[in-house]
Amino acid sequence: MQPEKNGYKWATWILVIVVIILAVMLTKSNSETITSTLDDATTDVQGCRADIAAWQVAHPKGTAVTGDAQTELEGILDGCVNVVENAQDEI
Repeated sequence: MQPEKNGYKWATWILVIVVIILAVMLTKSNSETITSTLDDATTDVQGCRADIAAWQVAHPKGTAVTGDAQTELEGILDGCVNVVENAQDEI
């Protein structure tokens, strides 16, 4: 009966080691995914800031904003919202 107990002991240790390795691999994979997503989101948000800055240059404070300019700004802001929502979904 003793060799059978010893076999279970070794099998348990091997299983524990496999579970630890899988946990480390999963954690590393999730970390890389989050880092990549945040890097992409940062780049996209910088693009949004540039688009908003360009819109502000084209339509300085104190000037009347036409319907087309308002629609353009809404499109830029919608794109920025989509960037953030997509990053949240991926994370």
